[in-house]
Amino acid sequence: ASTHSTGSRTHASCGGPIPCRSADGSKHARGSREPILAARVPTRPKDIHHLENREWRRQHTQQRPMAPLALGLAKVGAGLAIGTPVALTGAVVSLLTKMHGSVGVAAPTKRMLAEEDAKACALFRHLPALAEKIAWRSLGADVTPIHRCALNTPSGVPVSFFVKREDLASPVYGGNKVRTLQHQLAVIESKYEAGDPRCANIHVMGTGGSNQVVATAVHARERLPKLTALWMDKDVPDLDNTLNMLSTLSMPLAAKFNWAEPLPVLKRLVGAAFGGDGVVVTAGGNCPAGVLGQVGGLLELAEQIEAGAMPSPDRIYLPIGSSCTTSGLI
Repeated sequence: ASTHSTGSRTHASCGGPIPCRSADGSKHARGSREPILAARVPTRPKDIHHLENREWRRQHTQQRPMAPLALGLAKVGAGLAIGTPVALTGAVVSLLTKMHGSVGVAAPTKRMLAEEDAKACALFRHLPALAEKIAWRSLGADVTPIHRCALNTPSGVPVSFFVKREDLASPVYGGNKVRTLQHQLAVIESKYEAGDPRCANIHVMGTGGSNQVVATAVHARERLPKLTALWMDKDVPDLDNTLNMLSTLSMPLAAKFNWAEPLPVLKRLVGAAFGGDGVVVTAGGNCPAGVLGQVGGLLELAEQIEAGAMPSPDRIYLPIGSSCTTSGLI
């Protein structure tokens, strides 16, 4: 084991000078760059030798701790590089999980049972015991009709298919969001009347042209406090998306935030999800109460097939977004 110090090599066992090769291959003594012969290595008095040896030890003893420190910092840096994405992913998953369970479930109030006809809900027709377990409001919706469509393809082959007209679910604002809101808004209403302070601060999230945001604003305004709209991201600036946002803005809201204000949006979501400062109606209504509404939609379709409104389909096609409808159908 040997080391270089100030341009020379010092033997580890005695610290004495021994010849060392320079970059050009010539030999030199410690502290000198002048080439010498190996036989001419000078001797030094012991006191000078020991003083220099102690100085060498002092310098290297002070420098040695830097290696473990650098290694430790490197490990910390590597850990952060690996751990930060994992931690962020975990935080996002935790937030989504909290929001997914934000609405939850609740039993209907006595007023709901008196005002709503449980037989008008397909889910309750097939599982009547649930009528007193899970809150539900019809929101003015009725059974949506099934229409048959036929057309000729460019190749000349005729194609026919059936459409369940969810857009006609409500005369106020239709679409499949009505089913997701029938249980969600009723659950929030039930908890609100029971004194749950979270339900006085309702947040609904979606993108700029979200049907979920405008549908929630429309159907919640009769029985629930004003809600806060959280538009998480832009949508294509087409006519439908523009009208949805303008429709939402035309209604009384407690507050509104969009994608240009990420910190206030995140603060609202985190506060509602983790701090109990409100309740979140998730994007697309994909939560247990929202999915139950789509279960009812599938049961209603099964009843219509049995009644002869259409044959049993080989396939069911539907647009996909939050997968709430898909979850209910499955």
